[in-house]
Amino acid sequence: KDFARSMAAIAAAMPDALAALSPAPAPVTSVTSGLVLAFVASASNNIGKALQKSGTRDLPRMSLERKVLVAYARHPTWRLGFAADVAGAVMMLFALQAAPLSLVQPIAGSGMAVLALFSHYYLHEELRRIEWLGVLTAGVGAGG
Repeated sequence: KDFARSMAAIAAAMPDALAALSPAPAPVTSVTSGLVLAFVASASNNIGKALQKSGTRDLPRMSLERKVLVAYARHPTWRLGFAADVAGAVMMLFALQAAPLSLVQPIAGSGMAVLALFSHYYLHEELRRIEWLGVLTAGVGAGG
C-alpha cells in the first residue's frame, strides 16, 4: 500500500513526463521505420538510465521513504532520465508492432553501445580497450 502511494506521488510530481506520453503516436507500419524506432527506443531507454544515475549524485540513497521518493521525482535530471526511460519502453512497443522481434532485438541490443558512449562522454566514465571493442562490435552487429 505504501509502495502504491509512493508511486502515485512520483507520477503526480511528473506531469511533464506523463503528458509527453499522450496521446499515443500512430502505429508504425513499415519494418524499416520499426527498426529505426527500435534503435531510438533503445537509445532513449539507456540514456534515460544514465541520466537517472547522473541525477543520483545530488540525491539521498534510494529508499521507499516518501521524502526520498519526492526528492527523486523533483530532481530535474533524474526526472528527465525517468521520462526518457519510459518513452523508450513505449517506443519499443511500437517498434515491436511494426517489425519482427528477430530484427528488433539485435537493433535494441545496440542501445548498450549508445549507453557506453553516453556514459563515457556525459558521465565521464572510463572505457577500457575491451569495452571500446564491445561498442564497435555492437555497432557492426546492429548495422549488419
